Amino acid sequence: MTQAKESEPQSTFFSDNPLIDPADDMLGYAPFSKLLAQSISRMCPKEGIVIAINGPWGSGKSTILNFVLYYLESEFADQPVMPIHFNPWWFSGREDLTRLLIGQIRARLGDKDYGELKGKLADFIELLTVIPGVPGKDASEIIADKLRGEPDLVSLKNKIDELLRLSDNRILVIIDDIDRLAPDEIRDLFRTIKATGNFPNVIYLLAFEISVVVKSLEQAFIPDGNSYLEKIVQVQFALPLPDKVALRKLLFARLNELTAGTDEGNFDVVYWGNAYYGGIDHFVVTPRDVVRLINVLRATFASVKDEVNPVDFIATEAMRVFMPQLYEEIRKNQDLLAGASAESGSESLAEQRKKIFETWLELLPEGDRDSAKNLLSLLFPRFGSAFGGARYGHEWLSSWRKQLRVCSPDKFQIYFRFALGSDFISKAEINAVLQAASDSKAFGELLLKYAGQICSDGRSKVRAMLGYLQDYATKDIPEEDIPAIINSFFDIGDRLILKRDERGGIFDVGNEVRISRLIYQLLRRVDETTRFEIITSAIESGSAVAMITREAVIWGQEHGKFGQDEPNPLEDRTFTAEHLKIIEELAVAKITELAKDGSLLSSPNLVETLHAWRAWTGSDDQVRDWANHAIATDDGLISFIEQFGSVRKSQGLGDAVAREKYRLDPKWLEPFIAPNEIVDRLKRIRDTSQLDAEKMKAVTQFLHEHDLRMRGKDPEREGWVE
Repeated sequence: MTQAKESEPQSTFFSDNPLIDPADDMLGYAPFSKLLAQSISRMCPKEGIVIAINGPWGSGKSTILNFVLYYLESEFADQPVMPIHFNPWWFSGREDLTRLLIGQIRARLGDKDYGELKGKLADFIELLTVIPGVPGKDASEIIADKLRGEPDLVSLKNKIDELLRLSDNRILVIIDDIDRLAPDEIRDLFRTIKATGNFPNVIYLLAFEISVVVKSLEQAFIPDGNSYLEKIVQVQFALPLPDKVALRKLLFARLNELTAGTDEGNFDVVYWGNAYYGGIDHFVVTPRDVVRLINVLRATFASVKDEVNPVDFIATEAMRVFMPQLYEEIRKNQDLLAGASAESGSESLAEQRKKIFETWLELLPEGDRDSAKNLLSLLFPRFGSAFGGARYGHEWLSSWRKQLRVCSPDKFQIYFRFALGSDFISKAEINAVLQAASDSKAFGELLLKYAGQICSDGRSKVRAMLGYLQDYATKDIPEEDIPAIINSFFDIGDRLILKRDERGGIFDVGNEVRISRLIYQLLRRVDETTRFEIITSAIESGSAVAMITREAVIWGQEHGKFGQDEPNPLEDRTFTAEHLKIIEELAVAKITELAKDGSLLSSPNLVETLHAWRAWTGSDDQVRDWANHAIATDDGLISFIEQFGSVRKSQGLGDAVAREKYRLDPKWLEPFIAPNEIVDRLKRIRDTSQLDAEKMKAVTQFLHEHDLRMRGKDPEREGWVE
């Protein structure tokens, strides 16, 4: 969104305060207010007059009252009117409104020129409030005293009329918010206006919603509220609702102010137009609707503005303001709404969702349902597809996440939390990593920082960061930054392969797979010769032997190696056969280097590395020599066998969650050491050493499955331990 112009009105309207200066008018109220002010300035009502402005709550009645007063004091000051503001809602439930109203008129008159009139009005108040049937004191003998020589109340009223008629000043009594009062208070107020409304040179200017007042009068035992009002109000103006063009102009101006400084890259004008005119516009009927929406956005948008799509957030908050019941259903049902809509078995899923979504729409008035349906279909493709709309596959998830859309499973909760949790990766953090990508060391240090930050689910933040970086790898990361990023992965990548981030199920992947995807995406953007130069340089300077080995194995599989039945077509291979051979030789050299300095044993995914080393050298001797040297000490032996432990998940049809089962088959170690030769050592270690739980689990499971094999049983069937 564009920044608001300086000439646009600022935040006056945000607080739901009525406007004061007609220069701020955006809804066309000023011309009407000026004409009304001009008429009032020319009135010399001999019997008084009551004027009413009728309009629904939030339609701008208070603004018009302020504009009328503005014009009276500025453009029509040559015919002065004494304004008296009386807001009965301020005094609701506190005291007799008749006494308060006339008391406020008396206070405004002053003592110098209106001493006698003020005295008569005081007597009149007292008499009105003690006559039976009128709220106030009980009638008593003080009535005679208050007449002060006048024969009756009518004579006292006539005396007040005479004094007002002789006055040079006209009095304008402005009464707002009448429709906020309780029914009995509305009745009492209009009784007072009825009793005083024909005072000479007194003009009442009232503002209320007539349907509310009529209903309240009838609840207060006045049978025909409409007829009752007609006897009191001489002139009534029905305030028309402002036209949609004016309301849109007002709302858009406020939204411009609110969203100034946000990333315009996430603002799609066409998408905004579809969201607004297809859904939100229906609910913006009065100026108060604008205020309600803007006030909510003022409280929520600032804390998440860089983490949400502005169109989606405005639309979501509009639902919270105008459709709160529907909003609650949306907030509680991420699984139904967020994500792709083209899953397997999607026909039945869409039908199930449609039935649920229809119950949500039934929460709304019938006239609101189409607009709500349009808006939800736009925000959530799953919702739209349930009603016959287009279906979107999983390939859209990355785009939605990058666009910060509410339909992204990774972004959904932000829209309903209004503050970022400590687990969340903000866009600012992603940008910081991307900006560091040209410097291999700085890039790696940032990733290691996130590897050390643990989320509430026990995973590290680097796991999420690696996922987010994939959204930018295909085109947004500058090509000149690719070598630095791959250098970093081949240098510190092993330190990002964390046990806490291992795959959590068949649909999950570990950090090594996330890194592999990034490397694949980046390498595909450059030609084969450049790829080869990048990779050979990265291997030679790096020390992440697990990542180096993994990538070299993947590139070998493209050529039909490592269990791949058929090689990929030539055009789909990352490297030529000649270049692959050199890469494999460099990988072997790197493994050998780490084997000599003693750090190979502590590298992650050691088993995969050993198998690749064995395959590349074509001989068992070098690998077996290293392995037997590594297990020479008890600590080395435990570390070695731990690497072969395997956790697998299984889930029965009636199970709510998967079962984790741990295995460690001695047969798996046979390519590298003789399992039978370490059994006695492991029994001694088990019985005499203080091992932590993980190490003890590995030793115990190895011995358990070795025993099964010695008894002729199959550990594959009987070796599982939960």
